[in-house]
Amino acid sequence: MLKKGADAAKEFAEDVADKAEDLFEEAEEAIDRALERKPTYLERAKALYKMVGEGQLLEAFDLYYADDVVMQEATGEVYEGKATNRQRGEQWLASVKEMHGGGTHAITANEATKVTMVEAWVDFTMQDGNRMKMEEVAVQRWKDGKIIHERFYYNAPSS
Repeated sequence: MLKKGADAAKEFAEDVADKAEDLFEEAEEAIDRALERKPTYLERAKALYKMVGEGQLLEAFDLYYADDVVMQEATGEVYEGKATNRQRGEQWLASVKEMHGGGTHAITANEATKVTMVEAWVDFTMQDGNRMKMEEVAVQRWKDGKIIHERFYYNAPSS
């Protein structure tokens, strides 16, 4: 009887060891998948706007926008190419005398269609002394981890 009990205990211990080994292998595979996982489009948009909020507008642009990006203003004007749009960003920054704040109200993503939308605001004073608070929604289409098209919606001043 004692031998039977010892054999059963040994068999049970082997089963537990096998299951522990299987769980360990599954955990290792899960860790490998997590390390190889690409960020979601929502995570990318949040990271982009975090950089912008930290004053790294041009660095964020360089990192997250494709070379052939197309940007469309609320007025309907379309600007093509990364160099053209980066230059526009540089010109805008040069026109700003002082930043008073900014942030996002909402960021959302449709992962299946690779589209993000961001509702953002910025409060600034221009070089000419005019202070403005601008609110806009940006709709961004992504490809290969970069924004390939961005359209802005805001109240454009009438001419």
